[in-house]
Amino acid sequence: MGINRIRMKESVVIEMLSERSFKTKLTLVLGSTYGLSLVNAVYPMIRFADRRYNLYFMMAIMCIPFFLFAIGVNYEHWYSKIAAFMTYSLVSLFSGIVIIFLLYSMSHMPTDQYDPSFSIVKSYSYHDNQVKIYRIKGGALTTFGTQVRQEKRIFGGVLIVHQLFYTNNSDDVLVEFERDHLVIEGQAYPIKENVYF
Repeated sequence: MGINRIRMKESVVIEMLSERSFKTKLTLVLGSTYGLSLVNAVYPMIRFADRRYNLYFMMAIMCIPFFLFAIGVNYEHWYSKIAAFMTYSLVSLFSGIVIIFLLYSMSHMPTDQYDPSFSIVKSYSYHDNQVKIYRIKGGALTTFGTQVRQEKRIFGGVLIVHQLFYTNNSDDVLVEFERDHLVIEGQAYPIKENVYF
């Protein structure tokens, strides 16, 4: 009888630990995905060829804090619940604001492939890479700018990208394409075969 009770207690403890371990792992995975995606949004490394899919992807990523909030308020200890509530509330508020801007961008995105706020001016081929010059516009109160980036398709519509040059106050940038590098406004930028190496 006593042995059975001990075994039952052990099984309950193991079940609680495994559930806590699952929540911890899930929180780490979701939190890491959210953080890395924010870095990728600011410093582009991976993009979809179709700009609309970038917005859909970011929309999904911005929903992560709401899942983390739901996990956090179900923590076992009260102090963990309070910490999770305060942290994930702020992050969820930020994500909610970003979602509003994403919805606005999606509602104003052209139905055809041409997007005047992010249009290709010129494109160069280098091995399996494309070096593209984009004319960009951030909104009504911003001037046109220029972005030059190297892109390599890895599978489907997924690209590895490397931003070589960016300016937000000029859409007339002198770019010269040499054999293994670009010269932008007099400065050389190497073109690497595998984008980053």
